[in-house]
Amino acid sequence: MFSLKRFNLTLLHWLYNSLCFVVLSVPCVEVKDGVESVQLPCKTRHRLPEDAKVEWTCIYIRTRKVHVYENGSDQFKEQDQFYRERTKMNEDLLKTGDLSLTLKHPTDWDHYTYTCTVYSREGNILLKKQVELNVRGQCCRYRSEVKGHLDCRYSAVLQLLCLQLILGFTVLSGEQVEVKVEEGSESVILPCKTTSDLPEDTTVEWTHSDPELMVAQVHSNNSDHPKQLDNLYCGRTKMNKDLLRTGDLSLTLEYPTERDSGGYICTIYRDKDILRQKVELQVKGQR
Repeated sequence: MFSLKRFNLTLLHWLYNSLCFVVLSVPCVEVKDGVESVQLPCKTRHRLPEDAKVEWTCIYIRTRKVHVYENGSDQFKEQDQFYRERTKMNEDLLKTGDLSLTLKHPTDWDHYTYTCTVYSREGNILLKKQVELNVRGQCCRYRSEVKGHLDCRYSAVLQLLCLQLILGFTVLSGEQVEVKVEEGSESVILPCKTTSDLPEDTTVEWTHSDPELMVAQVHSNNSDHPKQLDNLYCGRTKMNKDLLRTGDLSLTLEYPTERDSGGYICTIYRDKDILRQKVELQVKGQR
């Protein structure tokens, strides 16, 4: 239902942001999967202060820091592990105004909208620009002495095989899993299984995207992080012990209600690699 109040608030928010910083046009960069690097452009003629902070981010499940420049140098400690050793910016970027970002070895997983934001020392936004990156995937080809072309009609299956070969993950199905349960049940399990003996630095994150994005469970550094969970899931979710050893990353949700219905995503971060499993939960209400 249309809400005039919400529309007015949205309009005021947009006008406020427009007055606070310079918004440039949104270009789209298209590149083929497999190229050595791609440049995300961001240039300005405005004079930037020497103590300005430049931050490249993208949003997938949460805001991820792609590259951070502050105090005259790159701040790699703030960078998301998915982009480690894959990004670089120009020298003297604040003097030249060329804030472009070079992303090495782009793949389908880098297909996002990226945002370049410049902050003043006080934290005010001086400039903001978005760039959409479109990475076109290619058919999987084995590097061997046998030369040939694999039919792209089977690209979905081939890409899945590529992920299993390159990432070391075993994916049971590339399709969305559906789980049904009645309201009032003690618990329900959202399945997600992969290869056993995962590295200790693997991070597993369960999120619920209906009606808004919420974090249901986070496991990293061999421990759970309840402080990062949405209030709706505090004390209601748990994962198996030794999940990295067994590869069983399934999520147990206690006392499910109709409000818990919707799409869930299990995201697995391993070094620079990411794997996702979708689960659709349908909770039937009691009559």
